[in-house]
Amino acid sequence: KSSHFDGLKKNASIRSLGLSRCELSQGVGREVLKAFQENSKHLTKFALWRCTIRIEDTHALSSTIPRCVNLREISLMSCSIDDIILKDLVQSMKGHRRLKQLDLQNNRIGKAGCEVL
Repeated sequence: KSSHFDGLKKNASIRSLGLSRCELSQGVGREVLKAFQENSKHLTKFALWRCTIRIEDTHALSSTIPRCVNLREISLMSCSIDDIILKDLVQSMKGHRRLKQLDLQNNRIGKAGCEVL
């Protein structure tokens, strides 16, 4: 299965990656994240829409984001992100000097999550 994603590991033209309604801890979502852990320097925009992010998914996502050093936009819309998950994700975004936009619309972020931001 992993061999199907080898092209993503070598492709230098993909600047924007969007995934919708996928699992991040297994299946296609996980394989795409793994590919971009190896080939991350070209990516400037990363978006997830309606991908329910659970605590067990944060490792896959938090391992990919720090490697994508040229990210300018991160969008995690309608992903059921709560304060605990947000804390881990914010840690993975530290050091992203080019990041200009972080979209967290339609999540479950409360006061503690806002303070982390």
